[in-house]
Amino acid sequence: MSTKATLYLDEKLYKAYKVKAAHTEKTVSELVADAMRAQLGEDLDDITAIHNRAHDPTESYEEFLEGMKHDGLI
Repeated sequence: MSTKATLYLDEKLYKAYKVKAAHTEKTVSELVADAMRAQLGEDLDDITAIHNRAHDPTESYEEFLEGMKHDGLI
């Protein structure tokens, strides 16, 4: 099922999508939907990574700097 939406795009961005649509034999709507799916997929990957690292040890910035000083890096 599709829903109609109105988007306001920069003229050059829209022109680029029209050219890309012609080259890929897709519609601008299909390209925008593909881009939106990709963005949401990246968000899901980020959320998964955050959850997977929830129990990783942490240290404060100050502790990190002290460690660098201890190691002779600063």
